[in-house]
Amino acid sequence: DGQALEIYWLLVKSPAYDAYMELCMAARTDAELAHVLAERMSKSNAFFMNVIPSLFPEWDGSDPEAQQLALDLVVVALDGLRLNTSVIPNRERRAAVRKLLFETVHALRQRPAKKT
Repeated sequence: DGQALEIYWLLVKSPAYDAYMELCMAARTDAELAHVLAERMSKSNAFFMNVIPSLFPEWDGSDPEAQQLALDLVVVALDGLRLNTSVIPNRERRAAVRKLLFETVHALRQRPAKKT
């Protein structure tokens, strides 16, 4: 989990991701762009939810809702951390935030799957 989070953080810090974030901001006032992004984001989410069990076998047997919540939390937290780099300019503080995020994701993984 920790390595995957750090790999995703490297992606979030890339110029390509900056462009994606600009599109997200523009989509707030452009309905057509918002629709296109929503479709793409839905497909991306479905892809990640399908590969979680193969990439992270430690998540096997965990609650699928917790898996989705963990994915959502990672995306929202790292996007927010990237957007607020000037507010948290200290590299050690940003690392501490990512460590806390990892610990939270690890706690979500411990949730047992709900019995049906």
